[in-house]
Amino acid sequence: MLTRTNYQEWALVMKVNLQAAQYWEAIDPGDCDDHTDRLALTAILRGVPQEMWSLLAKKATAREAWQAVKTMRVGIERVREANAQQLRRDFNSIAFKPGESVDDFAVRLTMLADNLHTLGDSITDAELVKKLLQVVPEKLNQAAVALEMLLDLNNIPVEEVVGRLRVFEQRTQPEAKQVTDSLGQLMLCEEDWEARRKAQNEQERGGSSSGSGGRGKRRGRGRGRGRGSGESRDAPPSG
Repeated sequence: MLTRTNYQEWALVMKVNLQAAQYWEAIDPGDCDDHTDRLALTAILRGVPQEMWSLLAKKATAREAWQAVKTMRVGIERVREANAQQLRRDFNSIAFKPGESVDDFAVRLTMLADNLHTLGDSITDAELVKKLLQVVPEKLNQAAVALEMLLDLNNIPVEEVVGRLRVFEQRTQPEAKQVTDSLGQLMLCEEDWEARRKAQNEQERGGSSSGSGGRGKRRGRGRGRGRGSGESRDAPPSG
């Protein structure tokens, strides 16, 4: 059945059916008796949506109906080709997003491939596998190289490659956690140092205040002793 996006496939199958029924001569070259022409037009009507019947049934010949179907769908075909070209560019430039997991990226990649397939541009598993290994993040580069060396990339499903990369990703995850913990510990140490600096500054200010007070008292006692000894020296001897 003809749809909005499958004209090429529909036309191919319809041509084979008309040839098998010996009706194709009504379309190409378009020179046949009226009975054969009506049979060809009937076959065309059976292969198109109901909303197109009234338009095609008014055509004088099956050839005219065939050309009308082509004209109505060629514009949509060009739009489909343009969309397919854009999706192909997206496929060629696809990359991991910051922090994106292998599973999430694989979902985006396969959805893009499915959309291209719908538009008539099929992407093989081999293309998906090679694209995936080409764009892995830096932490998985070693794993990608190992898989390229050990596996036949032309005969392995993309699901298996995703699973193998997931194993490497999980093994690197604890290292990421250790880095996070280390950063957290460094932040706590910085807080400890800040607290220690504050405590030290307070101690120094307190020690400075008490030290200056002690020195003042010592100077006072010194002057007192000085005055006392001076007075005893200046005082006249008794008797």
